[in-house]
Amino acid sequence: MIGCTLGATLGCPAAAEQDVGTGGSGPLVAPGADLQALPLLRKDDLKYAGAFRASTRDPSIREPAIYSFGGNVLAFDASRNALFIDGHISEQYLGEIEVPSDFGYTTLESVKIARDLQALGRAIPKQQLLRINPSDPNPQLIGGALVRGDRLILSTYSYYDAAHTQAASHFVRSRDLSAPGEVTGPIRLRGVPPRWVGAYMAEIPSEWTQAFGGPVLAGLAGVPIASAQSNGP
Repeated sequence: MIGCTLGATLGCPAAAEQDVGTGGSGPLVAPGADLQALPLLRKDDLKYAGAFRASTRDPSIREPAIYSFGGNVLAFDASRNALFIDGHISEQYLGEIEVPSDFGYTTLESVKIARDLQALGRAIPKQQLLRINPSDPNPQLIGGALVRGDRLILSTYSYYDAAHTQAASHFVRSRDLSAPGEVTGPIRLRGVPPRWVGAYMAEIPSEWTQAFGGPVLAGLAGVPIASAQSNGP
């Protein structure tokens, strides 16, 4: 497997111990099932359920707290039926919205607008985010988010790291976005180049963790400098 599985501590299996909470859901397959024999997920298995919108403002008005040109970072919070979601890419802000109970619509104007639970704000202090690659003049971006118990894990990456100088990738903070002092990091995961794991994250079902080597997978793909990304989980 290219990339890395995040250990229970927010690290690869050899990473230093740090409790970042627990999470997960019930088994997806029967215990003891042959994982290699399970069917692959295919396009026809996915069914369109509908849509909803985040609150928006006029994009011609230059405001940092805006969801337009965002939506690159998403983390579902099952305890609140909510999404952590990023705003405008140039600002690197994060907010939390409630997922509507009804996704149905007939026109664009009738698409439900999600209720704001936490206003857009800086989830990682700017100077703290720059520490993932202090010598790089290019943007440092939040690439992914994951709710684990009472903590929010954030992955980050240097947008154009041609020199391969990114030194760390992850932050851990309170799920309360109004608590800026509750941010630990940046953290470097052992055994993997930091930028390789600077974006998406997903929990691994408990019955698969032994095969994968940890409870969470991570990776980065689809950005500049292909040699400095995992191109798979």
